[in-house]
Order: sequence, then structure tokens, then C-alpha cells
Amino acid sequence: MFHKVEAQVATQLPPDLPAADRERLHAAFAGLDRGLASGKLDPAGLQQLQTQLGQVIGKPNRQLTRQDVAGLTAALERLAGKTSASPATPPGP
Repeated sequence: MFHKVEAQVATQLPPDLPAADRERLHAAFAGLDRGLASGKLDPAGLQQLQTQLGQVIGKPNRQLTRQDVAGLTAALERLAGKTSASPATPPGP
């Protein structure tokens, strides 16, 4: 369900985003898809995520920051029920 959203986000990722952060984001979207398929997602949390996604990708030509990606990844993981084991790479100078 969120494949198109993930593809849109991928076009806006910062070019210097580490591969580990890209993989974590992809895994978070996959977890969301699994949660949707199982029907175990919190409807209110899903609505909040949709609002956040709209704000993040609402401007198609906007380049996301590492902070945007970290926040989005954390929100996806929270909704899918995963606790963050390791934080995303902090923004560079």
C-alpha cells in the first residue's frame, strides 16, 4: 500500500544519506506493510503518520534532510511496533 509513498520518499533522499539509513528506512516501510496486512496497526497512529508523510513529501521538488529521514523512519518503526535499536546516523556538519 505504501510502495508509491516509499518510491516518492526515495526520490527526495539526501544524496549523502548513508546506506545503513536507507536500508533502515526501507525496512521500516516493509514493517508498515506487514502491519497493514495483519491489521495490527493503530488507526490513530496511522492517521498521524499519513499527516507526517504529507508534510515531508508534500513538496515534490524538496530535498529531505537527514533529520527528516530519521524522524520519518522512527515514526514508521513506532507504528509498526519496532523499538529503535540503533539511531539513524546523526546529521553531518
